[in-house]
Amino acid sequence: MGYANVELVDPTGTTITVKTGSLPTYASATATVFMGAANGLGTYPGQGVYMSGVNISGNALEMINGYSAITAELTEALFIDSIQVTNMGLGTCLQFLGTLKSNVYGLHCNVDGNGLILEENSIGSFIFTGSNADRFYGVDIENGNNPTSGVGLIIGHSGGDYVSGLHMEGNSYEYIAVIGYTGSEDIQIVDWEANTATSPNYELSIIYSSDVHLHGPTQFESSSSSNGIGVNNSTDVVVDQFSITGNYSTAFNSIAGSSTGKLDRVINNTSPLAAMGTAGFIIEDFAGNFTPNNIISTGAQTLSASGCTISGQVGGSSAGSFRVATTTGTCTVTITPIVTPLMPPLPVTAPNGWACDAHDITNPAIVISQTGSVPATATISGSMLVSDTITWKCIGF
Repeated sequence: MGYANVELVDPTGTTITVKTGSLPTYASATATVFMGAANGLGTYPGQGVYMSGVNISGNALEMINGYSAITAELTEALFIDSIQVTNMGLGTCLQFLGTLKSNVYGLHCNVDGNGLILEENSIGSFIFTGSNADRFYGVDIENGNNPTSGVGLIIGHSGGDYVSGLHMEGNSYEYIAVIGYTGSEDIQIVDWEANTATSPNYELSIIYSSDVHLHGPTQFESSSSSNGIGVNNSTDVVVDQFSITGNYSTAFNSIAGSSTGKLDRVINNTSPLAAMGTAGFIIEDFAGNFTPNNIISTGAQTLSASGCTISGQVGGSSAGSFRVATTTGTCTVTITPIVTPLMPPLPVTAPNGWACDAHDITNPAIVISQTGSVPATATISGSMLVSDTITWKCIGF
C-alpha cells in the first residue's frame, strides 16, 4: 500500500499533487487532505478538494490503530463521491478531523479497524475545532472485527453533522457506535443488524452530549450483544421510529436516569422481552400523544391482588382506581406500571423504586398504606371493604 500527502486533487483530471515540507507527513495514511499552517484560516489548497470513484484496498497487514485510508483535517468543502475501503487489518476507513461543510456520497467501509470518525483536529497552531456541518449520504460499515478496541462510528467533540442512510451490519467491535461530547448531531439509520459489542457495552452509546437525534424507520437488531442503546449524562436525545429486535438483555437505557429526551414510536420486539430504562424520557405513542413519564397518567398498568379480588380498573401507568369485588380481610394490591406505546407493553422501570399513596374514597376512614417498592412494582395494602372504590398514584424516583 502506498502513502500520499494530498494537497490538491484536480477535479478535471486524474492528477494528485503531493506537497511536502511545510505540511506534516502522514506516514500512516493512504490519502491525506489538510490545510497548510502558513495559510491561516483563509484560502488554502485543502479547500474544495474533490475525490470520486476511489477504491482503496489494503493488504490486511495494517496492524496499527493509527493507520487511516483517508484522513481529512482542517479542510472545508471537501467533496467525496463513491469511496470504498476494504481489506485493512486495523486502522480507520475515513476520518474527518476539524473538517467543515464537507459532503460525502456513497461511503463503503469493510475494514477490521474503525469505520467513520468525526473528531477535532490535532494539527494547526490554533484552537482545536471539531468537525462541523459535514454531511454524509449513504454510509455502509460492515464486517469489522476488532472487539478489543474497534468502533464502527465515532462522533466526538463535533456538532451540526448529518448522516443519512447509515447501514451497520456484521461488525464485532468494542462499541458499534459512540457519540460523545458533542451536540446537534442528526443520524438516520436504515439498517442495523447482526452486530456484536463487547459485553457489557452498549452497541450504540451516547455520552455527555445534547440534541442527538436518531431516526428510522429502522430495525435495530442484535446478533449477540447484551445491550442495545445506552444514554449517559446527555440531554434532549430523540430516538424516532425504531423497532428494537433480537435478544438484548437491555434494549434501551437512560443509565441511572442520568439523561433526558424523547422516545417517539419505539417498538420493543425483543424476544425474550428486554428491559427498557426510560427514566427522564418522554414517550410519544403512535397516535401522537405525549406521555411525560410519571406526570400525566397514560399508558396502562397491571394490578394483582391477594386477600381480595378487584375489578373495574381504570387509569394509566402511574395513577388510577379499582373497585374491591371480594375480600377476606387485608387486601394487598401489587401495581406494575406499563408503557403501552412500547409494543408489546413493557413495565416502566424506575431507577430506585416508587413512592405511592392510595385512598378509599367510599370509606375515607380506612387507611391504605404502601408496603413495598422495587424498580418495577409497588405494593399497597389495607382493610378494604367490598364495593369500595380505591384511588392510587405512584411517582418513580
